[in-house]
Amino acid sequence: MAASIESISNFILKPCPVPNINHLPNAAVTPLTVFDRAAGNFHYPVLMAFRSTMPSNSVLTESLSRVLAPYPHLAGTIDYDSSSRPSFVLNNAGVRLVATQVNVPMDEKSLIHDPTTHGNLYPRVHDGANEVFQVQLNRYACGGMVIGFTISHTISDGYSIFQFIARWAEAARGLAAAAPPPPPPYYNVDRNSLFVPRNPPTCKYDHRETESKQLVNTKSSPPAAARSPVDNLTVQFPAEFISELKRRVPYRCTTFECLSAHIWKKIVTARGHDHDERTRLRIAVNGRGKMRPVVPRDYFGNLVCWALPTSQVGEVVSNDVGNNVSTIRKALKQIDDSYFRSFIDFGEILNEEGGDEELMVTAEEWGELIYPDIEMDSWLGFPMNDIDFGTGAPKVMLPPDIPAEGVVTLVDSFGDGEKGGVNAYLTLRREHVDKFTSICFSLDD
Repeated sequence: MAASIESISNFILKPCPVPNINHLPNAAVTPLTVFDRAAGNFHYPVLMAFRSTMPSNSVLTESLSRVLAPYPHLAGTIDYDSSSRPSFVLNNAGVRLVATQVNVPMDEKSLIHDPTTHGNLYPRVHDGANEVFQVQLNRYACGGMVIGFTISHTISDGYSIFQFIARWAEAARGLAAAAPPPPPPYYNVDRNSLFVPRNPPTCKYDHRETESKQLVNTKSSPPAAARSPVDNLTVQFPAEFISELKRRVPYRCTTFECLSAHIWKKIVTARGHDHDERTRLRIAVNGRGKMRPVVPRDYFGNLVCWALPTSQVGEVVSNDVGNNVSTIRKALKQIDDSYFRSFIDFGEILNEEGGDEELMVTAEEWGELIYPDIEMDSWLGFPMNDIDFGTGAPKVMLPPDIPAEGVVTLVDSFGDGEKGGVNAYLTLRREHVDKFTSICFSLDD
C-alpha cells in the first residue's frame, strides 16, 4: 500500500520563556564569524528514524520549546546589519514545527535505499521563509517516527546540530524537566568572542586558494555534466569489510581514513577520469579539538576548515589503500591550530578590504557539481547514541537529497546486526552508478 501522509499541524514554535536568559538584548544583532560566512546560507536536511513508540507530540513540542532557550541562534533570523553585512538577529522569532500522520508501518530499508521516500518527511524551505530551523514529526501506523529537520548551514555545522538534538532528546526523557535550562554561555551569544584575530592579522596559508570561490575546479566538467542526472545511492560497508581494509594498511588508521581512501579510488575509477588529471578529496575538519586554547565542545556554531588531499588520478587508482590513506593523513595533519588562526586572520583582512570577496561554502550548494573532486563528510563519532527520546537511539540516520554530485557522507550503521558497519550516502552522475556499485566492494589493489 502506498504511503499517505496527512498533515496534522504546522506552526511557529517559540522558545519557552526562561527568566535567567532574559539578559539578552531585545533582537540582539551579532555578526557572523568567518566560519559562519564560509558555511553558506542554505538549508541542509536530516532524517532520523525511531522504531519504537515515541513520546507524544505534545511532549516533543514542549521539550523542544524548553531546550531552544539556551540556543538563541536557532530561534532567530539572519538579516543585514547597518554595514550591510549578514548578521544573526537573536529575536526569538521561533522555529517551524510540522506534524504528520503516515498511514503505513515504517520501512527502514526503504528509508535507506529508496530516496523517493524522503521528499515529504522534512519541511521544505520556501522563498521568503525566515525560519533558520524547521522540524517535522512524522508518526507512522506502527508507532515509529521519522523526525526530519532542516537547518541553515550559516547557523550550525553538523557536530553542533546533533549536540542540540541530543539535548532535545534528553529534555523529552524528562531528565532535566524539573529545572530550567541554563543561560547560554557568552560564546554561544557572541560567537566572535572566541575567534579574535591577531594584531596585525597574519595569514600563514593561502586561503584564497582553499576557502574562496576561485577553488572550483572545472577542468573535467564538460557542459553536458550540468545536464546529466545525479542519483543518490547508499552503500552499506559491514564491519568485516572495514576490518579487512584496515588490515591492508601497514599502520593503525581510523575507519574514516581507510573508507575515504577506498571510496576515493572507486569513484574516480567509476567516473573514468584521465590518469593525468588532478583529483582532490575535500574533508571538513572540526576545529573544536584542533584550536589552542581548546574551543569548548559545546560551542554551537560553525567551526570547520578544509583539508584537501590531492593526487593524480593515476596515482589514486594504482595506489594500494595504505598509500591513499597516507595522502589523506598528511593533508589532515596540516589543519591545526596554526591553520585555524590563519583563517580567522584571513576573515579580518577581508573585513578590512571591504568584505566583498566571497568565501567558498563549506558544503555544496544545491545542484552543483564538484567533479573531478569529491567531498567526504563524516558523521562518524557524532553523539548519535545520545539522541534517545526514551525509546533508544535512531535506527536510521541519513542526509536525504544530497545537494551535489560527488558528495559522500559516512554514517555509523544503527540497524540490527550492523554494529561496527558504516553507511555511505553518496551522489554520482547516473552513467557512473552501475560501474561504481560493481566495484565498490572489490579489495583488489
